[in-house]
Amino acid sequence: VKYPRKSPLIPPASINVLSRFAFTVLNIPLVYSSIGSTLSIDVIGSLWFIPLAGMVVIALSFAIATTTERLPFFRIEHRVDFDALRIACSFPNVVAIPVLVFPSLCEYEVVWKVFLPEGGAGEEELTRNP
Repeated sequence: VKYPRKSPLIPPASINVLSRFAFTVLNIPLVYSSIGSTLSIDVIGSLWFIPLAGMVVIALSFAIATTTERLPFFRIEHRVDFDALRIACSFPNVVAIPVLVFPSLCEYEVVWKVFLPEGGAGEEELTRNP
């Protein structure tokens, strides 16, 4: 082996990719090993309030979203849209945004026309009348 080398062992252009790969691959075992070494039955028993608090937050979010239906300045014309709003409010961290986006996408002809049989029968069922 000849030292010092004139060129580096790893090319400078690949260091960024290699560091991101090493972080991704090695971070998961590091997290699992640290959690596994500190987790015990006593620790799990002392955190009983976390699932309870999660249920309370979901129920409270659902109740508040349902209560908004009664407000005179917050009227939603279509029941399906309101149900989607309640789901999105109750479970905000489970990526409920597609629940809200999908019905609005289906209002465009380019989306729902694909699902109609030839001849266009059933078009009146897929369109909304405000």
